[in-house]
Amino acid sequence: MLTRLYVDNFRALVNTDLQLGRRTLLMGSNGTGKSTLGDVLIRLQWALFGQSKTDEIFSVDTLTRWQSVPRQRFEIDATGPDGDYHYELVVEHRKTASADVPRTRIPREALTINSQPLFHFEDGLVRLYRDDHSVGPEYPFDWGRSALGTISARPDNQKLTWFLRWLQGLTVLRPNPPQMEDLIERDDFLLFLDAKNFAAWYHTASSGDKLRDRLLHDALAEDGLPAWAKTSGSKGMQLYVPVTVDAVPDTSEYAKQLCLRLARSHPDLVVGTMAKQARPGRVYIDWSQNHQAKTTIAAYSLRARQEPTVSTPLTWAEVRACQRVDELVFTASDVRKRLDTHGDLLADLDATRYPLPQRD
Repeated sequence: MLTRLYVDNFRALVNTDLQLGRRTLLMGSNGTGKSTLGDVLIRLQWALFGQSKTDEIFSVDTLTRWQSVPRQRFEIDATGPDGDYHYELVVEHRKTASADVPRTRIPREALTINSQPLFHFEDGLVRLYRDDHSVGPEYPFDWGRSALGTISARPDNQKLTWFLRWLQGLTVLRPNPPQMEDLIERDDFLLFLDAKNFAAWYHTASSGDKLRDRLLHDALAEDGLPAWAKTSGSKGMQLYVPVTVDAVPDTSEYAKQLCLRLARSHPDLVVGTMAKQARPGRVYIDWSQNHQAKTTIAAYSLRARQEPTVSTPLTWAEVRACQRVDELVFTASDVRKRLDTHGDLLADLDATRYPLPQRD
């Protein structure tokens, strides 16, 4: 449950500390910032789970006009099953930019539970903590976007994962029926404050295609296995899962059983047979590719084509937002720009290896 929202230097809100209960009534005249509180929550969702950069979400014109400090601060307190969460995001607006530091940047982002760290980003460096609060992986990250929203679910970060899922599922509404669009021109994963995009959001939330997009990711997460996504550089997508096994064939057998399990539970979405006539409208999970005799293109490798494309690591937000295959096709120059923006999305792939689950 959301228990507190703190906002400083955002439009009409300066050093605003709002304590929230199960029901909180906000009253005030126009222009005092009531709607702005909801706007802040939505922008924080965009920052963590959307595709926009920080300078598009918290632009310079969102600074309070009568303040001279070019820094904004946002805090969220929430109560979850394991205790009290505290999230903090600081946005700084600079007069100049450099190759390493953008004009609008995030100098600090942090998440704690019961005053113990789960995630910390400061001065370009991410530090992760496990559920027992021991120190996990550490790596550099882009100042221009939220790092917390890129963290994948793992067996040792379930507390952090709960907060991300809670925040992404938080719905803020101030419906304005006359403004609601009746045409669906895109898929929207987040509902606007005025519910203008309700039709597109509802279509996305209830679409089998969107379930298909996250089906394999969620199945792996349920088995305690985090996954890193990348393009094949061709028509497919590949998932990397760092595992430890007793015998090499265990990986291939697990992949086969996972594929068969999903094909049984979602026969309209998933297929595990190579026959092309069985695939239309469904996702083919090529479990046999995990056999030790098979080869798979490495990340950042070029395909030998007339226009060489690159096997490129992806964020899960990009996977969920993709509408067409060509949206996730990248050339060498594209990948260089992505490295400047995202860093190496596979940087912490080998930080921890996970045992395959034992299933009957």
